[in-house]
Amino acid sequence: MLTLPEFLALLPPDQLNHVWERALLLATRPEGGQAVVKLYQVDGFFVEIQYASLDEFCLLDAFTDTGRLLRYLDELDINCLLNS
Repeated sequence: MLTLPEFLALLPPDQLNHVWERALLLATRPEGGQAVVKLYQVDGFFVEIQYASLDEFCLLDAFTDTGRLLRYLDELDINCLLNS
């Protein structure tokens, strides 16, 4: 389990691997054109990853501020949090 500062200290490929191996997908929102942003919860913090396509993506941000989840309220399924 990593803290947010430990996660941010990782190289970007290692950050992505950590998300894909340990995270829970919480929501997906459109981000202009064909792109989407996926919100993940991992190790007590949240991570946003933007996907332009299946093989083109980038880490946007990692954060602990739950106020930033407001933009996801329409898409957020809290059942996955209650059952984990």
